Amino acid sequence: MGGRWEFPGGKAEEGESAEEALVREIQEEFGARISVGTPLCQTWFSNGNREYILTVFEAVLETPILILKEHEEIRWLRWKEIGSMELSDSDREIYERLEF
Repeated sequence: MGGRWEFPGGKAEEGESAEEALVREIQEEFGARISVGTPLCQTWFSNGNREYILTVFEAVLETPILILKEHEEIRWLRWKEIGSMELSDSDREIYERLEF
């Protein structure tokens, strides 16, 4: 989603749980370790001819430094500030469903 903001994460590989995929993706994208907590919500979306289920988890960052391996920029924002960002459509739906 070039030019649009997304929450971190990615697609599960064959035989991988959503939780395992999130741990792997954060390691690959940021060189960071996380512990995955409670699922917060789900949404569905299409990209081309493929359907996806997007599951959002509570997570705790266990690594103090993030290294941008696949992205140009990262930001830490207050929840209300995220609403003003140009989010991907699926992430916008997640943002609107969650209230903190």
